[in-house]
Parts: sequence; C-alpha cells; structure tokens
Amino acid sequence: MKAIDEILMDASKQIMELHNLDVVVYYKIKNYTSVQLIKQIVATTMGVTVKDIDGKCRKREIATARHLVWYIMYHNCGFSKNNIAKIVGRNHTSVLYSLQQIDNYLSVEDPLIVSKYNSLKKFFQNEA
Repeated sequence: MKAIDEILMDASKQIMELHNLDVVVYYKIKNYTSVQLIKQIVATTMGVTVKDIDGKCRKREIATARHLVWYIMYHNCGFSKNNIAKIVGRNHTSVLYSLQQIDNYLSVEDPLIVSKYNSLKKFFQNEA
C-alpha cells in the first residue's frame, strides 16, 4: 500500500495538471486543501476511483469512500453541510447521513474505517 505522502504527491501532480489550479477551492501546499485533492487521496487510499466517489453507486466500499470525503471536508477542512451538498450536487440530508455513518463506524471502532481515517486525518489536519 502506498504511503500517504506518496499518494499526496501523485494526487497533487494530477490535480495541478488536470485543473491548472482553476477549480481549486483550497490547496494544501499553500495552506489550502483542494476538494479534488481530498477526493483523489481518499479514492487512492480506499481503492476506488474519483469517478466512483462522484457517482451514485451504493456499493459499501464506494459509499464509504464518498462518506469519508464528506467527513473530511466537514470535520477537517471546515466546510458546512450545506456547502458540501452544493459542491457534490447532493441534498444536505445525504451529507448529514454520511457524516452519521462515519461517526458510527468510528464509534464502534470498525478497524478498516478507523485505520483509513486516522491515516487520512494526519494529512488533513484542521484546515478551517
């Protein structure tokens, strides 16, 4: 499995090339974090694609990755639930449900989710 720093470098290069930094909401290297960068890092860590995260598939591993993206956006990057909903094109209740799902996984100490979230959390320290 790739180290989080290696994933970050790969993802940041892809984001810079694909978007030429035009769609960046936040960008980590300059004390900001890009929504696309969050998606790329979570997707790589969880073994899914960004297209899967942006889609509507309800398979557990894809939905969990999507929920983790929104959880990180809310808890570690300071986005409001309504802003997340607007950015991802979903209803705010979908975002609320996803936040509750990740909270549930963390509270029962689901080993997969806890380990993945802890490794991601180290990178996405409170950006708000």
